[in-house]
Amino acid sequence: MKDRFTMAGAGEFLGRLLVASLFWFSGVFDMALNWPAVARFVAQQGLPAPVILAGGAMVFEIVVPALLFLRRLERFAWLALALYCVATALLFHRFWRTSGFERTDASFHFFKNLALAGSFALLALRRRTDPEKLR
Repeated sequence: MKDRFTMAGAGEFLGRLLVASLFWFSGVFDMALNWPAVARFVAQQGLPAPVILAGGAMVFEIVVPALLFLRRLERFAWLALALYCVATALLFHRFWRTSGFERTDASFHFFKNLALAGSFALLALRRRTDPEKLR
């Protein structure tokens, strides 16, 4: 039976849920609930159309992680999240422009985003394995 519960299937689901929750938390609690400040922050980075970019990022962080649970869109979601992490690292965690604690904080988030991007790229490009074969 194809839909049988397996530990591998449960682990995959939990992993997707944990990754998605990172973005959902950010999209809802960091962005949506702090909306005017988010748009101002994007504007302070010197990016064009800050309201559109910030709104797009908020929608992205809520919608794209949900695609991880749809088999047909899973690879697209992992790849989109990887590219998003690279973009946010380069646009919002420019540690080379700061000093002191601000530099430490920005460099941590820069390299964390790159590590997430690498992990997501690996997941996007991996060969799909049937959970039944892992038993």
